[in-house]
Amino acid sequence: MQQLTTSELYELAKQAMIANGFTPNFPPNVVDEAKSEAESKPTFADARDLRKLLWSAIDDAKFEAERKPNFADARDLRKLLWSAIDDASSRDLDQVEFVEKLSNGDIRVLVGIADVDEFVEQNSAIDEHAAKNTISVYTGSRTFPMLPEELSTDATSLMNDVDRLGIVVETVVSESGKVISNDIYRAVLHNYAKLSYEEVGAWLEENTEIPAKIKAVEGMEKQIRLQLEVALRLKKLRQQNGALNFESVETSPLIKDGNISGLKVLQHNQARDIIENLMIATNVTMAEYLENHNSISLRRVVKTPGRWDGIVKIAATFGFNLPEHPDSNAL
Repeated sequence: MQQLTTSELYELAKQAMIANGFTPNFPPNVVDEAKSEAESKPTFADARDLRKLLWSAIDDAKFEAERKPNFADARDLRKLLWSAIDDASSRDLDQVEFVEKLSNGDIRVLVGIADVDEFVEQNSAIDEHAAKNTISVYTGSRTFPMLPEELSTDATSLMNDVDRLGIVVETVVSESGKVISNDIYRAVLHNYAKLSYEEVGAWLEENTEIPAKIKAVEGMEKQIRLQLEVALRLKKLRQQNGALNFESVETSPLIKDGNISGLKVLQHNQARDIIENLMIATNVTMAEYLENHNSISLRRVVKTPGRWDGIVKIAATFGFNLPEHPDSNAL
């Protein structure tokens, strides 16, 4: 079997992108625009006194004219124990999470989403390129980001130990797993711990030593365990409503000395359960918000199985009787 180098894999991925209608490389005007945006709009880490910058009694007219980015209406939520669980190698962190248990047993869930819109103006070169590709494409050997790295992995990324502007989707989850209220607003966020699926999953499931990044932040261990509690509540309700789980094999390449030396199978674990279930609840809240405000939105809809009769026959061979018409709960 021929062994491919990372550069050869990159070229294959690039050609596959082009063949499927994507633009793998950023045009020069997009790169220049991204650098200009990232340099001209200071991040919160650049401000010597964020609180003074946000809410001091400075001249309002001057503030309105000079504020970059536009954060006058953002809530200051930096003191909450935000964390991000993602792939170990991820630098484009687009969400952080925080949960708290209320006195009646409900759990309030806050998911902060990177406020990319603050740095990308409508109809700009960056916006038009993003509209063409619509997503970041992950090929294993190379990631083709939707936005230039000056934005995706820096100015808008919810990186560890920096302050960033975000859109917060808030939901309150009952003990049964039902979402009983929700809200959406802008806020200033601070990520206290950038964690990986592998280290958190191993700790939660195998009782391995607590990850150093969790141990280093007071209260973070309790916070992550509470995130798992609410995620399991949401998962239970989804399953009761007929949600289906499909097992698939996901791999990532192992790279050594510039060559692919093998494949690593990614295991599903409780850390992935946390993010999966919190993000599903967040997406539902956002979809309902857009619908209630008569806004356009895109939905991914699972169609009714075209060969339900075949599924019924297969189930029967294992001793299960499915109804004549498709039913996700029965399945």
